[in-house]
Amino acid sequence: MDTNATLEIVLDVGGYQIRIAKDSPYRIAENGTRGLESGEYRLDLEENAVTDGGYITLEHFEPRPIEITFGISDKKNTEAYRRLLLRYLNPKRPVTLTVTRTGVTRRIEGKIDGELEFSQPNIVQDTLYVTVSIVCPDPWFRAAEGAEVLRFEKAVPLFTFPFNSLSGVGVMAGLVWRSDELTIVNDGDDAMGIVATISATGQIKNPKITLDGGEYVRLITVLETGDEAKISTVPKQKNVWLNGESAVVYDRTSVFFQVPTGEHTLVLSADAGAENAATTVECQLKYLGV
Repeated sequence: MDTNATLEIVLDVGGYQIRIAKDSPYRIAENGTRGLESGEYRLDLEENAVTDGGYITLEHFEPRPIEITFGISDKKNTEAYRRLLLRYLNPKRPVTLTVTRTGVTRRIEGKIDGELEFSQPNIVQDTLYVTVSIVCPDPWFRAAEGAEVLRFEKAVPLFTFPFNSLSGVGVMAGLVWRSDELTIVNDGDDAMGIVATISATGQIKNPKITLDGGEYVRLITVLETGDEAKISTVPKQKNVWLNGESAVVYDRTSVFFQVPTGEHTLVLSADAGAENAATTVECQLKYLGV
């Protein structure tokens, strides 16, 4: 038995927070969570016409249902906490669920699904238990701190050891330069999209982002000093923006690629002026559960 295991759940319902933990008035009930470990995976099959077996026609994760049951440990103030819960748990408000299990924190977005369930057989003697059902259209958990921002940069050392330095004279150990390559590590549980932002410090002709020397997104445009191009390959958000305006300026061979799990290389190139690009990449790892 791991006596150091801990579980804390924070429900943010439209800005109202309910913290469910061992040191909170709201305590997780025994077997009080469902859906935190994995979503529901769906396989659709068709039978072969003339041979044994069949074949898969569809496979994906369904929207994730999560159920949380917790009790009010402060019996003296149960009625006050109950009134707060009735006010806070409004199904019309968006829900952000943050789960911390033994030092690992992840979050997921959703909405309250169905009615709240209150259970208290004896209003004086028994603990009041509340069950909240949440449905998450996007079934993946994300890192609690949000998107990670990576930069196309590399550090260049300016000296090697051994070296001599005059007393009172400062020493610069290295410089950070723009790079045309970026190593991206997907430690999550599934492929992910990225958001690349290219800021022009000079003219850039037809910038291009390539994954592992294969799939790429290439823009057919010229960026001038101060211009910004943003490329999103995130599912349901795939798009290109120029200076904040949506623009269909990518060539027909472009693929809004997904970055698989593992270590990969992104390359920034252009027909001319790639050295004038200051580029960042935002990414959010996807997790099956907590």
